[in-house]
Amino acid sequence: MLRIASIFFAIALCVLPARADDIAGFDEIVSATIEDFVVPRSARLAEAAVAGEAAPARLCAAPSEETLGAARAAFADPVLAHAAVEVVRFGPVLSDNRLERLNFWPDRKGLGLRQVERTIAAGETPPVDELRARSVALQGLGALEFVLFGDGAATLAGADGKARCAFGHAIAGALRTTAAEVLADWRAPDGHAGLMRNPGPDNPLYRTETEVMQALIRATTEELQLLADTKIRATIGENPEAARPKRAPFWRSGLTLGVFSENAASVGALFATGRMALALDKSDSAMPNEIAFDIRQAVEAFGRAEGPIETVVADPDGHALVLFTTIPLDDAAAIIGGRYGPEIGATPGFNSLDGD
Repeated sequence: MLRIASIFFAIALCVLPARADDIAGFDEIVSATIEDFVVPRSARLAEAAVAGEAAPARLCAAPSEETLGAARAAFADPVLAHAAVEVVRFGPVLSDNRLERLNFWPDRKGLGLRQVERTIAAGETPPVDELRARSVALQGLGALEFVLFGDGAATLAGADGKARCAFGHAIAGALRTTAAEVLADWRAPDGHAGLMRNPGPDNPLYRTETEVMQALIRATTEELQLLADTKIRATIGENPEAARPKRAPFWRSGLTLGVFSENAASVGALFATGRMALALDKSDSAMPNEIAFDIRQAVEAFGRAEGPIETVVADPDGHALVLFTTIPLDDAAAIIGGRYGPEIGATPGFNSLDGD
């Protein structure tokens, strides 16, 4: 597990940056990353969160099988929008615990789930402001998934689910607020985007262009590591008998494989849309194509694995297909962190997933 992290750490110790503040194409890379990748995807999440709040509101106002089905269907939009921007593991999402507020996962000991279950059992209906002042485990996508799909969720279709529905509506409101905060910071003239565009000695986060590039490299390699090791290997094991698919994110809603696909695709999109290849000394470098090929292999494999994750990995062929994706995911991470980083003089350095 987490074998990639040790490789990156060794690279960080052994390879010194080739340039301190002279990254080729830096301005274009940062502008494209922010304007063409981060902001549009953050906006997609914010918009999906607004729609995701409206569906539970309709369910609470008129509980029925139809409105429950609509609320469950609407849940997919913010989940997949979040999966498509989860790779942005830097910036405003790291302030005020927003990363965990959006989705508290992994919940290794089930502590967050138990908080959600206790809140439902107690019939609590905290308003959005009160909920956001409480545990992050109560206000994210995982909590809302349990309200809509977990044990006892069928009561949402009738009067008995009134309190549970009110809790779910508050969670959706908290998600909307957090997603809007993240987007507003990225769009603000004095927000994180300005810090990335203007590294220097007075910048509290980025002293050099190299440090900005390190943040981008680290985000992509961490996302690939999180997907391959924590989301896939740790949940499906080496064979169907060892699989524990109910440890995977969003298994209750049947969105696991869609999330995996969006996670993988987002890394390739960040590298390509963010024009990160501009920093390479050799314009004919094979690295961009190699990364794109690896990501495409993983995404196509996820697309061929049809059905809920627990059904897919119970079948030997399905299990092998999902497990296969870790090979190209590992390879893409090794290229970005082990070859691209040293090539441009910006090794990834500290990995926030070390020890997970």
